Amino acid sequence: MQVRIEIDVEPEELRRFLGLPDVSELQKDFVHALRDKVGTAAGDFDVGSFLRGNLDMLRSYYPTMQRLLQAAVGAGLHGGGHSTTQEGKSRPAAGTSRSARGKGGVAKD
Repeated sequence: MQVRIEIDVEPEELRRFLGLPDVSELQKDFVHALRDKVGTAAGDFDVGSFLRGNLDMLRSYYPTMQRLLQAAVGAGLHGGGHSTTQEGKSRPAAGTSRSARGKGGVAKD
């Protein structure tokens, strides 16, 4: 036996029914204050200085991100049968036994 009860109630009605306090004015004040703070901060933000300050860090992460993306694409093309070492050499992925790999080291389906 299956019983299904559907209740159509507005959030305000549910809040009053459960006896929860009305915080709508507090919420409006908070959102207004937050908008003021974000607007002020956004007005002082300079994209050029941000990029200049972080360019060295971004450059240092580029080779790592490139290797990560190449490994992800390689795993997708090879069905997860190979991964790439830091030296760029291909090797069987973890959990792939030698007997499960076919000719050329590619996992058999």
